[in-house]
Amino acid sequence: MADDPLPATLIKVVNGDLSFAQYPVLVGHYVGDAIGGSEGQLDSALGGALRRRYALGVYPGAPGTAIVAQHPGHPERRGVVVGLGDMGAFSVVTVRTAVVTGMLELALSGGARGISLVMVGVRAGLIPTAEILAAMLAGIDDAQRRIPTQGLTAFDEIQIIAQMEDSAHLAWHNLKRLAGQPRFAGQFEVYPEVVLSLGARRRIARVADPDAWRAVQVEGTLLPDNTHTLNFGALGGAARAEGFQMPANLSMIRSIIDAAVEGAGDKADNSSPARALFEMVWPNELKHISHEDRNLRLILDSFAASLPFELMDDRQGPLDTPNIKPPAVRHGIVRQLMQTQFARARSTGSTRATALVIGDPRGGPPAADFKPLPNARTEAKAVADMLTKAGFTVTALIGDAVTPVQVVDAVMRGGWTIIHISAHGIFNYRFRSDRDAARESGATAPIAQYTGVVLGDKITLSPSMLQGMSDPPVMAFLNCCNLAAIDPGDEDALRRSGRADFAASFAAQLIALGTSTVIAAGWEVDDAGAVIFAETIYDAMLNAEASFGDAVLEARQRVYDNNPADTTWGAYQCYGEPDWQLRSAGLPHAHETADVDFASHVEALAMLSNLANEAQIGVGRTARAGGMNDDLAAAEIKIRAMNWMDRPYVAEAVGRAHAALGHFDNAIACLEEALASDAKPSLQAVETIANLRIRAAAAAAAAGTKPIPDALAEIVAARARLTALCDAAGATPERLSLIGGSHKREAELTAGDTCDAALAAMRDAYRKAWDLAPDKIGGNAYYPAENLCTANVLLALRQKVAIDPCLDDLANFALAVGLDVHPDDRWRAGSQVSQKLLSRLATDDLTDEAGAAMIAAYRWLWESGGDYLSLDTMLGHLRFVRRVLDDRALADAVHWLQKIEDGVAALPVNKDVQP
Repeated sequence: MADDPLPATLIKVVNGDLSFAQYPVLVGHYVGDAIGGSEGQLDSALGGALRRRYALGVYPGAPGTAIVAQHPGHPERRGVVVGLGDMGAFSVVTVRTAVVTGMLELALSGGARGISLVMVGVRAGLIPTAEILAAMLAGIDDAQRRIPTQGLTAFDEIQIIAQMEDSAHLAWHNLKRLAGQPRFAGQFEVYPEVVLSLGARRRIARVADPDAWRAVQVEGTLLPDNTHTLNFGALGGAARAEGFQMPANLSMIRSIIDAAVEGAGDKADNSSPARALFEMVWPNELKHISHEDRNLRLILDSFAASLPFELMDDRQGPLDTPNIKPPAVRHGIVRQLMQTQFARARSTGSTRATALVIGDPRGGPPAADFKPLPNARTEAKAVADMLTKAGFTVTALIGDAVTPVQVVDAVMRGGWTIIHISAHGIFNYRFRSDRDAARESGATAPIAQYTGVVLGDKITLSPSMLQGMSDPPVMAFLNCCNLAAIDPGDEDALRRSGRADFAASFAAQLIALGTSTVIAAGWEVDDAGAVIFAETIYDAMLNAEASFGDAVLEARQRVYDNNPADTTWGAYQCYGEPDWQLRSAGLPHAHETADVDFASHVEALAMLSNLANEAQIGVGRTARAGGMNDDLAAAEIKIRAMNWMDRPYVAEAVGRAHAALGHFDNAIACLEEALASDAKPSLQAVETIANLRIRAAAAAAAAGTKPIPDALAEIVAARARLTALCDAAGATPERLSLIGGSHKREAELTAGDTCDAALAAMRDAYRKAWDLAPDKIGGNAYYPAENLCTANVLLALRQKVAIDPCLDDLANFALAVGLDVHPDDRWRAGSQVSQKLLSRLATDDLTDEAGAAMIAAYRWLWESGGDYLSLDTMLGHLRFVRRVLDDRALADAVHWLQKIEDGVAALPVNKDVQP
């Protein structure tokens, strides 16, 4: 009946990277935002499917909109993006609507057994986590009730994904509490523990809280008397604080701005225009937000965007007190613009990293108002050099020979990753030539006003011209605020021309076109400070891979530290998503070694665990391989300098990180060190050492760097360790499997009857491991089953006897592996590939089509996950099968296997990964 209660929905909290989510992942998207954070991770997991939609302008934004996207090469991999609307209007209702819409859309698109949800809106810092989770539960329950009414199947399981361990545990405790409340009674069953998945990360404490970008919305209202009020809404915290109003006396604000820009103030009595600005513009109800030093996201309308929030000063003590800095230097402040006009097609930039750098172009008709800007040219040249060094293809238009036609043509051509302009900028400005002509003629007609980047007398690159740009830049930096006027009259006209309005108008037009990040100077800047600011922004975002918000804060701090009296640090209006990164657009990027100033060896253990987990994260592993090696090297240096290698588990953790990155010799040395120093090594450390020694000996012999007899002797010695461990601590499937693996290596290094004997010993050891396994189906028995079957099939093929006796074991192997294998269970996924390989060999299915399918399967193993050690094991199994069959000259099978090996030869695991 319709009134029958629904069964409780299972909720699992998963601590891991969403790339390995078991079900389609749901993420949210704010109107006007770039793709970043969890959304960017999902895009990578889906092969760029989200960015393609985003670039084409068919992407959710408003609440109640959603799309289901799939990987272009693997349609079974799907994700859901839901619209979250304008960030300024974000609420718990938005969260509930988003969850309902996304779940219904997925159900309509073919459904799934479950869905994986990120905690929608948490990173924006607008609403407490507990309230977001409550809204998500309400949305899940609503969707689960609606879906069956249309003959569709409700979801069996809902997963909440958090990459950080502390966030996952916080979510679990909140969900347990919420599920027990009367409003959710009987609707949900929370899984009894947090599920650990690949890519999980730990942090000891949040030194810099990534969720702490407090949002404040500011709108201007025009009153009947032609004055304005400012309406403030502080979003997040204990409650939504709305309705705070401040009168906006523009004439007074403008005069205070001019004084603040000039750095006016009396240190004797602590007077400060910037302090007056804070008291005048910022409402009392929100002043505590500034003193909390939380990162601030200003969501502004076009009127509010012209105000200098970054210049405001909340300091109460003496202005010259050391280490007490203005708010914009103490914490991050970025802007986002409320708009009714949005991008026709969001910017993605060229497929290559390209940059257009414009510096003081003076090839047009001379404008007497504006003299040359040598420092602007110096800045442009420095930026062009930095971008070139970072791998960009740079077009530099700098100096006297650059004409207006060249500038306009290059800008309008579009497709740039970055546009950087350092030149004169004006807003509603009357050129001197027009003013002089009007004076001479005595004309009373209005004098024309110009806005934009000055390219010559009465020639500007205006915001309105940008509307014709078909492909806007990904990032724009407009350093157009230098006065450099010739006489006081021109200087006064420039001061009145509204530089903040110039910056806001250009930013608004670029953002409306689809530019992700815009930096524009809204007030006068010092030449030296401007260069420091620009170089720091690019260095942080390109070389340190900093987020936009972090790069802006660092740039302001460096300008302030260089000259505290210079207000250039507060002159830049920086529009964009705080978490946005240049590398998210596929740009070349370098790696900055991780901070290894550990507070304790426990913190070092967390970092080593993160490294080992990061080594398992699919395609991203290749790009980060060098960085991970650097991080591990730096961590080990610090650990040894602190004499921590003899602390509990530390030496073993260093060894395991080396093994995960493929540094097998280093791994053996560190694990042996753990045993020698009695640093609480685990029994697994003994197993791992033996496994690595066996592997290293076999690899050296195969490479010809070690005589085969010597390698065999080392394998026998390592096996003796494992046998002794079995005698002392008892046999386990893992230890017996390692013993079987040692016989497997012997078979690979020997020939003829000796090889057959080693295969038989391998078979017997793995048979014992299979028999000892407590759970043959669904447990870990698939691994000994794989190698038992491998030995049986190879012996049958080598000895040219009937394959039939092997079929029962192959059937058991298939059952042990299972049919529905998720890639985050990498060992089981690898065994499934091996099962297919053995089945094709046993049935003589050696066609090109079968070989292509195997190549695709091995590539999928690499792209999906697994560290170097596990991947080398899986691919080494393929090499082993081919070499053992080659010993008996089974040409057809060997040729087929060789083609498969060649097909996966490009994988990094097949190369020398030693540092």
